Amino acid sequence: QLAAADPLTGAVNRKTFVDRIEREIERAKRGSAPFSLLALDLDNFRRINDRFGRDVGDHVLRSVVDICLDAIRPYEGVARVAGEEFMVLIPRGALDAALMVGERIRAAVQAAPFVSGGDRFSVTVSIGIAQFAQDGMTSDALMRAADERLSRAKNHGRNCVIAV
Repeated sequence: QLAAADPLTGAVNRKTFVDRIEREIERAKRGSAPFSLLALDLDNFRRINDRFGRDVGDHVLRSVVDICLDAIRPYEGVARVAGEEFMVLIPRGALDAALMVGERIRAAVQAAPFVSGGDRFSVTVSIGIAQFAQDGMTSDALMRAADERLSRAKNHGRNCVIAV
């Protein structure tokens, strides 16, 4: 189990997440409902580390995983795929369900209060969404589509959800 998880946040790692996507692809190909992926990236995270230090940055990362897990219920599965980038799998969740979950995550992260010393600060997240079949039939294609939409969310001004 330790090999499947990110040691800092407890989120599953990229390899475990890709394995989950592959299983979901097989299920969807057998005629089940489509599924969606969310790619999330904390906005301006480097500024948090620079201003408050890595310990506070690590606390933010752990907190964001907890916030995501609460926001995605009844779904489960948050993966840390890079430094401050995460992905969420929405099994049997078409684009409309993924948009609702993405917005729930975005709003919950923005609303979470963080404190370091006497300074209060907030964090925002940009989110890109891809749906199986509509955006690709492989884990690579789906992750690429979600990442591309994540980049568009960043370029669109951050703190938003982009699904098309």
